[in-house]
Amino acid sequence: MTKISNQTPGPRGLHTKTGLVWIEGYQTVDAEFENDQQLKAALATGWFIKGERKAPGGDDGSDVVSLKAEIDRLTSANAVLETENGQLKADLEAAKGNGGGSTGGYTVKEQSAGWHAVVDAEGKVVTKNLRKADLAEFDGMNDADKAAFIDLNKVD
Repeated sequence: MTKISNQTPGPRGLHTKTGLVWIEGYQTVDAEFENDQQLKAALATGWFIKGERKAPGGDDGSDVVSLKAEIDRLTSANAVLETENGQLKADLEAAKGNGGGSTGGYTVKEQSAGWHAVVDAEGKVVTKNLRKADLAEFDGMNDADKAAFIDLNKVD
């Protein structure tokens, strides 16, 4: 048996070997788990801790220690999310800079005053000349839409 405390003010459900157990806010129960993964999953929610946890405002100072530990946990989790978010933003910008996809590295180039066409990575024109407004959405298209657009507007 393991002592598990709900460290939130409201009731939370805990999956144990015997089924779902509701733990009221800041209460502690003895629970038995199927395996270590089940316990780790419960602790990973941030709602539960091993051992006893008293409600905030106790005169033993445990609330301050507990809140500092929670701040450290949330700060660490936030740093991970910020890193992931930065990577996703960089990937998005790279995709935008790559014409929105990898279909041959197509880009829109002006051919003459007011007339534009799609060119491939080698600089070969692959569509007929179109007005800029007709190509405004090209860079944001996915690979399949770009291929269809090129096929529909191919050079005669």
